[in-house]
Amino acid sequence: MDTFDRIDAILDDSFGVTVRTVDSKLADELDSLDVVELMMSIEEEFNIEVDDDKARGWATIGDVVKYVDAALADKALQGATA
Repeated sequence: MDTFDRIDAILDDSFGVTVRTVDSKLADELDSLDVVELMMSIEEEFNIEVDDDKARGWATIGDVVKYVDAALADKALQGATA
């Protein structure tokens, strides 16, 4: 399961939202409190920390996927250098 599929599953399970594409707009589906809950769910699912300021810049599902993929890559790089 790739990042998009895992985020789609979170959105479906937690909010009843089915995402069609990475271009789907968060504001069309979630209010600000839902976005906070999404951030917490992402932190739990991917075992990463989500920066609140960067999350405010998420406009599309694709933005979320890019953020998570970058955070996972950073985490892997830090683990490789530890």
